[in-house]
Amino acid sequence: MNVTGIHGVPCSIEQATKVLEERSKAGILPREKRKGFYKLYTDHAISAMKGAGLE
Repeated sequence: MNVTGIHGVPCSIEQATKVLEERSKAGILPREKRKGFYKLYTDHAISAMKGAGLE
């Protein structure tokens, strides 16, 4: 049985399970530092529950 798998490429459940196990061993990779408007937005954005603006 094929399932839509890794990066949209069909693969078997066994193949997908193997890739997911390898990814879990690698751990969480650190993100790049944010710059420019994206940094400004992520540092100062207010949630939609509070009006979705900037502080």
